[in-house]
Amino acid sequence: MTQVSRRVVQEVPAVETPEGAGAVVRRSIGTPALRNLSPFLMLDHFRIGEGAGFPDHPHRGMTTVTYMLSGQVQHEDFAGHAGTIGPGSLQWMTAGRGIVHAEMPLHRDPKTNAKLEDPIGLQLWIDLPQEMKSSEPFYQESAAQAIPTALPRADQPVETEGKAWSIKVISGESHGVQSKVRTPDRGHCWYFDNGAWIEHAGDVQEEARFVIIAGEPLKQNVVQHGPFVMTSKADIYQAFQDYAGGKNGFERAPGWRSKIG
Repeated sequence: MTQVSRRVVQEVPAVETPEGAGAVVRRSIGTPALRNLSPFLMLDHFRIGEGAGFPDHPHRGMTTVTYMLSGQVQHEDFAGHAGTIGPGSLQWMTAGRGIVHAEMPLHRDPKTNAKLEDPIGLQLWIDLPQEMKSSEPFYQESAAQAIPTALPRADQPVETEGKAWSIKVISGESHGVQSKVRTPDRGHCWYFDNGAWIEHAGDVQEEARFVIIAGEPLKQNVVQHGPFVMTSKADIYQAFQDYAGGKNGFERAPGWRSKIG
């Protein structure tokens, strides 16, 4: 196996940031230290406690990728899409010209009312190319068992220091394995499963995970205001006008209320 040494150009600590209704996320991309890293806009590590969540809110001009580490999150949008994603599952939402949705934690089993663990996961915001900001919104979901696994060495996991590891291909391609997720975005995301060997000097007292993302930078302006990501202030103003007026992609927004939010 080829080993590649690369120098760390910048280290950005995650910053606790209030989001939604009572939720706090740990944000790395999207902070004053790293406003964005085209095509990536934000990267949040979240843990949603009881009483917190992300009730009904709009988006335009971007994509969110949510990968669950543990627990469960429900989602619902104004187009009738609804579901639950659990550990190891993936949700890919492209807002395009406009969507309104809710993302709420599931803390009780719907059948037994037994308490469930707090949802923990990652959410990555990706900018859309300008020509796709007016596209129709769509969702894609992959259950944990449906996310393909790449085996870098002859159809078997690689062993390093006695630990076997493989690569979950969330999007894009790795070692000839192609993700089933249809992506308009020019990027790749890999999750190294079962203790992949990425050497990093430091004093680590707790279990750590590495998530590697890569993408082709978009040669366009980024103008972001809350949930709207466009290429000019005029387009941001138009997004607010469209959302308030229920037009140009937000026709189903007026009067819509989710059942979960």
